[in-house]
Amino acid sequence: MAKPLGVAHTTNNDSEAVNPQRLFLLHTYTTARIGHCAHLINRAEAELSALMWVIEHSYGRAAAHTAGEYWVTELESADLFNPREPEWRLFTIATLSKLVKDGRLPRRTVY
Repeated sequence: MAKPLGVAHTTNNDSEAVNPQRLFLLHTYTTARIGHCAHLINRAEAELSALMWVIEHSYGRAAAHTAGEYWVTELESADLFNPREPEWRLFTIATLSKLVKDGRLPRRTVY
């Protein structure tokens, strides 16, 4: 009968004994990483939804859909394994720039 995780037991090789403290640390690290990923996902979703809302209300649903695709493309090309949180606004700026270059948004001069 198998023992539950975290209970020290030996296998055929005594050097492969399960260390309960190591399992706890691994679980804690994994839980923290998942929490960090959930935080990143929430921040990314907030930035993307704000961008798409503004584009849809200003330029229409088709432009918002294209903006979403461009934003996700920017996200996919980013180094998300950096220990610091990404600057989500930079994805939005790159997306808006691409939309203007493609002629999907009008070019406006700011004085």
